[in-house]
Amino acid sequence: GDSLFILGVCFLLLFFLKIMSTQSLSALSIGAQRRQNTSTNPCRALRTQRILRAPSSLRQANTSLLLDRRQRQYHTLKKFDVTAAARNYSSSAVPPKVVGMGGVGVDYLASVAAYPKADDKLRTDVLEVQGGGNCGNALTAMARLGAKPYVITKVGDDSVGDTIISEFKEEGINTDMVLRSPGSSPFTYIIVDRAGGTRTCIHTPGPECLPAEIDAACLQEVLDDASLIYFDGRLTEAALLVVKAAKSAGVPVLVEGERLRPNLEELMSHADYIATSKHYTQDLTGEAHVTDAMLATLDRNPNAKLMVTTLGVQGSVLVERGGSRDSSTTEKGTLTGVLEQLQAEAAAAGTPSAVSSGFMQLSSSPSAHSQTRCLAKVTFCPMSPIDQKDVVDTTGAGDAFIGSVCYAIAAGLPIGQMLELASYVAATKCKQLGPRPGLPRREDVPPSLLVEPKVVVA
Repeated sequence: GDSLFILGVCFLLLFFLKIMSTQSLSALSIGAQRRQNTSTNPCRALRTQRILRAPSSLRQANTSLLLDRRQRQYHTLKKFDVTAAARNYSSSAVPPKVVGMGGVGVDYLASVAAYPKADDKLRTDVLEVQGGGNCGNALTAMARLGAKPYVITKVGDDSVGDTIISEFKEEGINTDMVLRSPGSSPFTYIIVDRAGGTRTCIHTPGPECLPAEIDAACLQEVLDDASLIYFDGRLTEAALLVVKAAKSAGVPVLVEGERLRPNLEELMSHADYIATSKHYTQDLTGEAHVTDAMLATLDRNPNAKLMVTTLGVQGSVLVERGGSRDSSTTEKGTLTGVLEQLQAEAAAAGTPSAVSSGFMQLSSSPSAHSQTRCLAKVTFCPMSPIDQKDVVDTTGAGDAFIGSVCYAIAAGLPIGQMLELASYVAATKCKQLGPRPGLPRREDVPPSLLVEPKVVVA
């Protein structure tokens, strides 16, 4: 009996040692794979160097987070290649690569019957937590239309930052250049007023993104083969460094002007394409009429090929600069008069189709503060039709519009089709609460808005 007992103990001991040996070999294999991934990817190598240079307390706190994030990124890249790309892009063409830099965050959306008065107490009808930020929303729109987006931004090392990155990965957005630092990530409280159709945003910014934090080798890797880079007007100090690298790499640049921000005018001076709200152009130039403000803004940015401005429920207007081949035209007109004529034509047609003028010598209205002239073509697109009872929330409609414009430029869609697509995506977004749930996927967009073009955007 004692012999059998001793034999059994020896057998269990040998079995236990075998299991421990297998686990050790597996751990060594994983470690070797991680070292190989780091050595071949400068972005990941940079993160390792930063942690190794950090104080020991930070190294201990961040090492497990870094390794976990690396492993999640590896699986996300595989997920993008196999799942997100197939889901978002059914065409045989290669998905256009678009880089976006700017604001990301988490939105806390409270839908209420009516906006509260001072000292009011009221209940929310719906409360949702979603990803947000102009750049984040626009990149999500691009991903769902079929682009291959990369994001450059910065968040904190908190759970909000984890949520932001997780949502990007689910959409197939590459996060290799999402910087993280101790502290809180950006978030916004949004009050959605159902009666008035308004939304009020209270934003808490995240950590500052400094130019020194942008690694040149990692940035070059992200810019390689990019069809477009988009800046939402935030993180402008670091964005100035990135935009110069993009111009040196020959990547076309789109800059958004939503509202006045530090360094935004300098950033916009590098733009090939400009997208603005009507309020931005008026605040920037002091012009009372949006058309005069558009011409004055375009005059300040001689490198821009075109400028598109959203007009809210009235639609959007785009001014495309002419070249030497168009200079022989003798037709003249004010942008105000041309826009009014195009709006009348669109109303008579009764469809959400874009309408364009020919190239002409455009000028400001007589009442404008600064008299501006340029050779240009004007395109107007009405808002995509949507029943008022279907409008749930307009949060992120502008981001949806600009994301669609970025996709269209990167994919080479004609200008009229670009505006029609952007109008459709923005209107569709408004049917659901929050900036992202209502964004349509490629298969849900009318095929006529996504046909492969014969004419490329200028």
